[in-house]
Amino acid sequence: MTPVRQPLGRAELEEDLALARRCVHELEARSELFRRHAPVVYRLARRLLGNPSDAEDVVQEVFIDVFASLERYRGEAPLKSWIYRIAVRRALRHRRRPAPVPLEVVGEVAIDGSSTLDSRSLLRRVTRLLDGLSEDRRAIFILHEVEGHSLPEAAALLGISLTAAKKRVWRARRELERLARGDPALQALFHVEAPARRGP
Repeated sequence: MTPVRQPLGRAELEEDLALARRCVHELEARSELFRRHAPVVYRLARRLLGNPSDAEDVVQEVFIDVFASLERYRGEAPLKSWIYRIAVRRALRHRRRPAPVPLEVVGEVAIDGSSTLDSRSLLRRVTRLLDGLSEDRRAIFILHEVEGHSLPEAAALLGISLTAAKKRVWRARRELERLARGDPALQALFHVEAPARRGP
């Protein structure tokens, strides 16, 4: 189930803004910001890239960008979301053909919104399929289906329209269904209903 996100209040945004301003001049504040947000950036990068070494490189690149840009942060959105957008762009730019995503990174993936994969064998096969997706489809699938972002959130993170995000998710699932041919268990997980026909 997709987690319900509560909007941050003004107080939290002002706290984020105060931390960002401190980071411009204080090394200790930069360390605090890094400790708070680096684990989430690493997890996202590892899921998108499928490689721990590449993910570590992206974390370094992201925080170089973050610290260089903090003076432009105005507290209009949560600092976490602002950093997350930088991380998505950096990870997609950095992406090379990865090794399959390690099982512990994917964890339990709710593929159809109701069934949770908990078989290690099945997870291995699923992660191999994810590695077979094209870059744009892999990104939207991971952000929406694995990270749990709503489609509008995932679209904003990738800089695409909501319509494009919906199409990519559907195409990702269709591509996964095609890649799963020959494996009945995976075919059932990634089955995509044909669009309903209009008229008689």
